[in-house]
Amino acid sequence: MSVVFANPVGLWALAAVPLVLLIHFLQEQSRRVRCSTLFLLERVKPESVGGARLERLRNSVPLWLQLLAALIIAWLLAEPRWIRQDSRQTVVVVLDSSVSMSAFKKETRQLLRDKLARWAGASAHTDWHLLESGLRRPRLYTGTDLGALLGALDKWEPAQGTHALEAALPATRSLVRNGAGIVILVSDRRVEVPAGVGLLSAGEPIENVGFAGGDIRSGRWSVLVRNHGRERQEREWWIEDEEFKIQNPKSKISIEPGQTITIEGELPPDVERLALVLDADRFSWDDRLPLQRPNPRTVRTAVRLTGASGELMRKMFAALEG
Repeated sequence: MSVVFANPVGLWALAAVPLVLLIHFLQEQSRRVRCSTLFLLERVKPESVGGARLERLRNSVPLWLQLLAALIIAWLLAEPRWIRQDSRQTVVVVLDSSVSMSAFKKETRQLLRDKLARWAGASAHTDWHLLESGLRRPRLYTGTDLGALLGALDKWEPAQGTHALEAALPATRSLVRNGAGIVILVSDRRVEVPAGVGLLSAGEPIENVGFAGGDIRSGRWSVLVRNHGRERQEREWWIEDEEFKIQNPKSKISIEPGQTITIEGELPPDVERLALVLDADRFSWDDRLPLQRPNPRTVRTAVRLTGASGELMRKMFAALEG
C-alpha cells in the first residue's frame, strides 16, 4: 500500500518549521540578577543595546509543540491518500477536434503529460482512453500505457471546424465504471462542462494573419488576407506552382489589427493551378491558399414533364448560362 498526496501544494505549510526555529533562536534568555536593596536598581526601562541576535536554541515544550503543529497542518493540507494494490481507475481524455488546436499541440502535450502523470498515481492501475470530440471519430488509444497514449497524441492532427463539444461528452461517461475515474476535455476555448468532467486548456491569444478567401475570374486571381490578431503585422507572400517552386519575388504587406486587404494578379495562360503562400505563424492552416483555374462542365438535361410545367422547366434550364 502506497501513499500519494491529493494536494501537494499543501506541503508548502512546512515552511513554518524554519520560521518557528528562527523565532526560538532570536529569543533572548532572561538573566537573574541578585540585589540586596531595591533602591539600587535604576529607575529606567531596560533597553537592548545590541538588537536581536541569534541565541543558542533551547530545548522547550513550546518549541516541540509548535513544530508538531506545523507538521500536522502540512499533512492535513496535503490530503494524503493510501493506494491499495488492487485499486483501478479509468481516465478518459477527449481532445477538441477543432483545427485551432493545432496551434497549441506542443503545449497540450506538455500539459497532459504532467497532469496525467499525477492522476496515474491516484490508483495502482489506470485504464486510459484517448478520444476526439468529433462524432463518429475512432478512438486514438485505449490501454494501460501512458507513454503509448502520448505517442498517439503526437500523431493526432485536428482538422475539423468549430463545433459543439458538449455532444461528445455524454457517451464518454459510460467508460468510467462505478465513478472510479474522470473525463477530461482538452480544448483551447472556455466551454461549459457537465458535473464530473474536468476541463484543461493550453490555449492563449496569439497573433495570426491568414487568407480569408480567393477567386479566379477572367484570367485574374483575387484573394483576401485578414489580420485576426491585436497588433499590426508585416508578412511576406509569394506564389508557388504545383511543384512548390516560387514563381515570383517575395512581396511584403502591412496589415492593421482586424483589417482585411485584397491581393490581385494575373493568372498566366499556361497555368492551371497555383498557391499563394504567407510567412508561417503558429496557426499555419490559413497560410497557404490553393487556386484552380475554372473549368466549366457541360451538363445535359432532359425534361420529361408535359404541359405548362414542362414548358416552364425548359425555359428555366435554357436561361442558365452554360
